[in-house]
Amino acid sequence: MSARLLHGILLGTLVVLVSAFLELRSIFASWPYHRDWGLAWSWWGEHAAAGALLGMAAALALPFLDRRGVRRGHPGLALLAPILGGWTGFVSFFTGYFAGLGGLALQALAAGLAALFVHGAMLRFARSRLGWTLTGFVTPWFCTVGLLALTAIAGTLALRSPSPAREAPLAAAPTFENGVQAPHVLLIVLDTVAARHLGCYGAIRPTSPALDALADEGVVFDRAYATAPWTLPSHASLFTGLHPTTHRTGWTHPRLDDGRAIGSKRIRYDYWTLSEELGTRGYETCGISDKSWLTSEYGLTQGFQQYHDYSIETVSERMLLPRVVDRLLRRLGGEGRLGLHQPDQGGSRVIRSALDWLAGERDPDRPFFLFLNLNEAHAPYLPPQGFEDFGRFLPPGAQLEDLPEEYFAHARDRRKFNSGARAELDAEAEIQRALYDASILYQDGLLAQLFDGLREQGLMEDTVVILTADHGEEFGEQGRYGHQFSLSDRLLHVPLVVRYPAMLPARVRVNDPVSLVDVFPTVLGILDAQTGATPSESPEVEALEGFNLLPRMRGEGAAPRDWVLAHADNPTGFLVGFENFALDDSFPLAESSMHAITMLRRGNQKYFRFSDGVEAWLDLELDPREAAAERSAVASGSQDTEQASAFSSALDQLLERMLIRREMLLGHVARFASARSPDLSDVEIENLRKGGYLPDEDEAQNAEAVPPPPLPKRVFGG
Repeated sequence: MSARLLHGILLGTLVVLVSAFLELRSIFASWPYHRDWGLAWSWWGEHAAAGALLGMAAALALPFLDRRGVRRGHPGLALLAPILGGWTGFVSFFTGYFAGLGGLALQALAAGLAALFVHGAMLRFARSRLGWTLTGFVTPWFCTVGLLALTAIAGTLALRSPSPAREAPLAAAPTFENGVQAPHVLLIVLDTVAARHLGCYGAIRPTSPALDALADEGVVFDRAYATAPWTLPSHASLFTGLHPTTHRTGWTHPRLDDGRAIGSKRIRYDYWTLSEELGTRGYETCGISDKSWLTSEYGLTQGFQQYHDYSIETVSERMLLPRVVDRLLRRLGGEGRLGLHQPDQGGSRVIRSALDWLAGERDPDRPFFLFLNLNEAHAPYLPPQGFEDFGRFLPPGAQLEDLPEEYFAHARDRRKFNSGARAELDAEAEIQRALYDASILYQDGLLAQLFDGLREQGLMEDTVVILTADHGEEFGEQGRYGHQFSLSDRLLHVPLVVRYPAMLPARVRVNDPVSLVDVFPTVLGILDAQTGATPSESPEVEALEGFNLLPRMRGEGAAPRDWVLAHADNPTGFLVGFENFALDDSFPLAESSMHAITMLRRGNQKYFRFSDGVEAWLDLELDPREAAAERSAVASGSQDTEQASAFSSALDQLLERMLIRREMLLGHVARFASARSPDLSDVEIENLRKGGYLPDEDEAQNAEAVPPPPLPKRVFGG
């Protein structure tokens, strides 16, 4: 009995551990991010314990399952059949349980049938002439050797660093003749945080003490603007240094093209990102977010050697047994091991992961580029557990615990209001602003943890810290809650703070109009100036549409631009899911929002061009709150019409010059075919040339000798 019990424990443990390896391999086969095989070791104990229990149960139940002759003649095979059957039943039951397939009774029935089928099939196979040859592979000695080998492999893998993502190879570490160390770069995006709600931008409520302290140590841009009113196109502009009118990412094309979107044999632009550029300079690149739009599916992770995407299940959360253990621990009153249920909207996990990566996972001999997105200020502004200050900004008499559930409803409830399906609640705008500001305050505490961690690790003074936001938020203005539906300053005016004491002065405020497309060239400008490196002349960098803001941060030279450009893609594909959706005037957003909008701003004047041909002009000195509907902003007076006409002409010239400049730099797709599409054969490239789709070599060389027009700094002359 004891020998059979030991044999069962060894065999069951081996089966479950092999299964864990196969499961991990299958997950990594389609996993778009970094591959950390060390996870096999982190869950080694749980899988080994489960296998031992399964083998013990099979050994105890064996007399009731198989004939005595089978047990005595081939004990390993006799044990293997119920072990495989039991494990199959376990996997079947919990796969159906987590997927929500039917009720518990149906899941249990399916698991039982699967276990019986595998058990019977295994016995039938074992009794065959070929099956008995497996006997030597299920002996106690073989199981012991197999377990030792798997343990050694898992332990070795745990010592290895995670493998970089496929599309982001690690270049050689940068070296400079003067011995200067290249600075680290930390880019933080506070999702949905409008500048006007922060203390360093004049907010009355104390929402941002940590951010304000950072601003006191660096440079603050008073007039920084996002290029779009929502996450995907705004981040695409931040990463590429291009306006949405160029990269075309939005609702109608919800992906930043990365050359792989529709197959490697199709020639198309690969938009060069900041992480890709820094990767070629030897930087170790890592991104961490808990935001559904910032994923490989939407093309925004290209260039990151590691990306921690907490908006989807992690590898550990996809493995079956870890999920079962986590559920069991939480049922027993514990917190579980996976961290599936965060106390907030993921911000604490983002900061914790960032500090862990900085402290242990990265290569200390390389400079790093770390991108973080914090989503705490996004609707529905849910109070994290234990955050006592969440109700401090509520209007007098309002108590957090007394607020109806509707105030914390998710975006779907906002859809009802925006589509006219429900009325505005009493004091809804005021209460929502208070909860929003409290969310910013909570998020500011996470920033304090991050900055303290950087100082403790001795990294703060050697890191270029750039803090910004992708867009703001509306609270009932013009009958809208949320974002996406306009290009008002409420949505476009975002914070932009840069801190790097080695090069930048403290307590400096810049009043120039700047855009998020300026971040990419500004980072390169700081790195080149600090290290003495020659500025890049690659076509991808030359084609950026932003400006290097380093001279202005140092108080040198003139403002690089007197305009900013923004674009909102047609959100009809998003609005289709709204209640009461219709294409006529019965739908409140039909007239004002179901169009693409391009906005050109100069000073306090804003010009809007809608995709249906409507033009509008707005003077913020006369209407600082932008109370007038955008589509009715052009009055019948001749002066307004004249101003709108001047802006319209300037917008046409700006878009045309940027297009011509980019085409002259990157328009020869033969160069991209060889550099970006290695699967194209010489014959395919030659056929494209013959068809007139590619220039021949002489034409390409002559065209490259013509310098492109300079990036337009001013579009109104001067």
